[in-house]
Amino acid sequence: MSRTIYIARRAILGLGLAGALLAAPVLGQEETDRFGTAKNVTLTAVRTTPHAYKNVWIKFQGHYGGIGAVHNPFFTRFTRSEFINFSVWSDEQKIWQKNEYDNPLMTLFCLKRDSAVVAKVYELRRYDRVEIVGVVRNAFNSEPWIEVSEVRSIDGRVTTATLTHMARAWTFIEQHRWQQAAVELNLAARQKLTDNARGWLHGYLGLALMRLGRPKEAATQLAAAKGILKGEPQILEWSGVLERDPRSQVDTQVTMTEVRKGERPLWEAVDDKKGKAKKLGRTKTGGKKPTTRSNQLKDVGPVKLPRTEKSSNKTQGAAKPNK
Repeated sequence: MSRTIYIARRAILGLGLAGALLAAPVLGQEETDRFGTAKNVTLTAVRTTPHAYKNVWIKFQGHYGGIGAVHNPFFTRFTRSEFINFSVWSDEQKIWQKNEYDNPLMTLFCLKRDSAVVAKVYELRRYDRVEIVGVVRNAFNSEPWIEVSEVRSIDGRVTTATLTHMARAWTFIEQHRWQQAAVELNLAARQKLTDNARGWLHGYLGLALMRLGRPKEAATQLAAAKGILKGEPQILEWSGVLERDPRSQVDTQVTMTEVRKGERPLWEAVDDKKGKAKKLGRTKTGGKKPTTRSNQLKDVGPVKLPRTEKSSNKTQGAAKPNK
């Protein structure tokens, strides 16, 4: 009897183990079916409304930033012991501008036990363009927290030289130094560029040429920018203004630098109160010298000193010698 019970228990345990093994792939299939095909989105859209994409399987492109150290075991599932954190800039970000460069998405995570994804993340270089597939697990602190399941390299890496020239050009544009901006943009055009960067390069160059009074060349550059950055409001605005009144867009602003007192010219030191420079050695009385005691004296001419008699070698009282 006891042997029969033992055999029955073993059979039940075996059936339970087999059921668990069969259920594992079924659960995985259910999760895949629930997410469905990854939805092509932009990272900018996901960051704008992260709650709308919660538990959605998404696919997007961006530029790899680097390994990070962001974890939150209290409000998310992403712990330091189980996940690796990294950052990405979206394709739409103008990372040659400081405010955009300082604002990558820092909340992307991959499981440490997923060796294929981990190996791919560690071999990436900064600014490499990547395509990422993952699930938005949480929306915390107004950012999507994404569990990454696939990372793939794609064409379009930008270089440090590209970003340097684009950053300098943007600085010159802000300072209304259009000629210098055009030079930097021409240098950037020789480097590797993504479609987004090339579109903005044409747009900035069109703006600089428009401000310099070269409307035909500006129109060519802005047309190229519109072809790449389709529907970009800023490019459309510049192009519309150029078409309506190109002459009004010529920049005639001149920046005057203030001269310090120690560097001012010498003649400013003798300016009168009315702002008119007065010449040294002249007075308000028609250029005549002021009356002083020295010029009241009459010209007495040279003073004649009296002659002094030469002292005689003869002594007084000495008799003249007889001839």
